[in-house]
This record gives sequence, structure tokens and C-alpha cells, in this order.
Amino acid sequence: MASSEKEQYCASLLRDRYAELQAAGEERYPKRADFSVEEVVAIKACFGPWPRALEAAGVKPVNAEKAAAKQQKRIAKKRAATQRKTAQGAQAPSETQGILAEDPTGSSPK
Repeated sequence: MASSEKEQYCASLLRDRYAELQAAGEERYPKRADFSVEEVVAIKACFGPWPRALEAAGVKPVNAEKAAAKQQKRIAKKRAATQRKTAQGAQAPSETQGILAEDPTGSSPK
């Protein structure tokens, strides 16, 4: 089964179970316990954690605030990493010059 076919199958499992629950009058999202072990493994392999699987299948609305916060955190982390690399790059030549430069007094480094 191709990846997109597997994802469609897993999403349909979630949507169908949600529709069954709604038809039975239950106002809840599908739980892992509503599926066989094999189905849970397939769903989580396709979509990751259970809440993200429900969102990917269109059963549960995506939490826009959480997604935006996650993206902002990721951007901040990348900026910090870039700044560290830039700072290390700026320090490296001066450190290297200090190691390679001869001591005018002729004494050995401590």
C-alpha cells in the first residue's frame, strides 16, 4: 500500500469511527480504545500522536493558537542557533590568531 493510500485509509478509519460515535449519540472524539491494536499502530505511524492524527483526519479542529506558538518557538530557536554560529564564527579567527601568533617575550604558553 502506497503512503498516500495508507494515509487515506487511516484517515477514513478515524472519520468513519467518529461518524459512528455521532450516530450513536456520543459527543466525543474517537479514542485509541475504539480501534484494534493494528489500527492504532497504523494510524499513529501515519500521523504521529493521537491528537495530531485526529486533526489530520479532519475529525478534530486544528488548534490555530497552538500551531502559531509552535511555529514562533521554532523560528526563535533557529534564530538563536544562527546567532550562536555567527558569534562562534566571529570569535574563531581571533582565537586562532592568538594560538598561532608568537609570544614576543619568547616564553612558552601557560
